[in-house]
Amino acid sequence: MRRSLILLTFLLLAACAGDAPTPPPVATADFIAPGRIEVRTRASRLLDDAELIAPDGRGFTAETIQSDRLSTRPPVFGRPAFGVNVEGASGSGVNPGLSMGLPVNGLFGAPRRASLIESSAVIVLPDMTAYRRGWQDWTIKLRFGRPDQKPEYLDVPAPSPSAVP
Repeated sequence: MRRSLILLTFLLLAACAGDAPTPPPVATADFIAPGRIEVRTRASRLLDDAELIAPDGRGFTAETIQSDRLSTRPPVFGRPAFGVNVEGASGSGVNPGLSMGLPVNGLFGAPRRASLIESSAVIVLPDMTAYRRGWQDWTIKLRFGRPDQKPEYLDVPAPSPSAVP
């Protein structure tokens, strides 16, 4: 019985060790020069396409996309937890106790590294004057992953032309 309990405990701990969680993609867009917008992203998947969409539906694809892979790994030891417990009954008295837990990540099978990809895309504006007139109606559509890989999409507001350097 005791061996079964120990084995069950080890199996439960091993089952808890897994992949590190991946955060959702994040992106920002800013002007880097008049008529040139840079979109910067951080995601678990490769930025495959960035497109500036005009209010009339025309799309302007990124001129360049560059990506760098980053690796992160959760810390081996988590934040310690402390607890106070009291147990007992009217006939047996009260037994106070203190407990301390120190979570250990990947004790039985280290979690895989969460791979993040930082990407930078540059989009060239065709007409800065038209953009200035209605920039609030423009949007940037991002696609992470290729179309045949169940891609993930993210829309980013177009940057204000008042931020042109």
